[in-house]
Amino acid sequence: MSNSITEPVIPDQRSYAAFLSDLDCGPLGEHIRRPSLATRSIRVGASFTSLDLWYVDLDVTADALNCFRQGLSRDELARAERFHSDLHRARYIVGRATLRRVLADRLGCSPATIRLSYGRNGKPMLEGGRGHVEFNLAHSGGDAVIALADRAAVGVDIELHRPISDVESLARLVFSDVERRELKLAPDPVSAFLNGWTRKEAYVKALGIGLTAPLREITVSLSDGAALFSTGLRDRSASYWRLLSVPHPRAVVAVALGPRLDRATTTGWLQSKGELPGLNPAVNCHQMRHISTTMNGGLQRRNPE
Repeated sequence: MSNSITEPVIPDQRSYAAFLSDLDCGPLGEHIRRPSLATRSIRVGASFTSLDLWYVDLDVTADALNCFRQGLSRDELARAERFHSDLHRARYIVGRATLRRVLADRLGCSPATIRLSYGRNGKPMLEGGRGHVEFNLAHSGGDAVIALADRAAVGVDIELHRPISDVESLARLVFSDVERRELKLAPDPVSAFLNGWTRKEAYVKALGIGLTAPLREITVSLSDGAALFSTGLRDRSASYWRLLSVPHPRAVVAVALGPRLDRATTTGWLQSKGELPGLNPAVNCHQMRHISTTMNGGLQRRNPE
């Protein structure tokens, strides 16, 4: 199934200051906004799920950064300190603190009470499936996107618009034969590549399988209309999944929604393919370094947050 959302991005009427009302952060409304969606009730397979999206500006003032830092847990603060780059550390702090505020607002609790656990491949989730809310976070440069869904798996990805050299070489590493044929016919190969990459990344993040995913067995559309054609999962139909393209002033944003798969299901599937433990054999570490270098650090496989 496919869907593209073409309405312009507009600020949400609820100010960001409301999310930070229990902290002395001052007016920060310009740093978070909602994209305008035609509907927030999305059909996924035979049922509907509510989808909530937030766009976040990760580059803030030093005073605001100190405020955001107060909202992190001890393990998040420890992780922040492991970043070598001050810029990357600051963006991580803003992204995670904002995620906590958004989750707290949805659940009607304090951000400090949010407890996160992590899947086998690093995807964060609410401990104990609290509130039946699934979420995902992605970032590219100073822009981030947060997605929340009720009772459905959700994944999101964002890539800033920019020139990319040798997209065909990159496509050979991560695209299926069908996708590569579509890429050759695309009038704008870079846009087509970013469409395909973000959709595929959003999908595997929703699955929570990260680098273990056989990317070349998964097929998505590269055109404006987002669609999943092949799940890469044995006995799993693409009709149960929904891909969305969401407008952004500076980036390509994709969202994937589908059935919640338990860890045993995805682990059993990957084991049957001989892909656990370790990386997807189709994309080894050397090739991933090539992707990262070619994209100047922009396009690279991230932890499935």
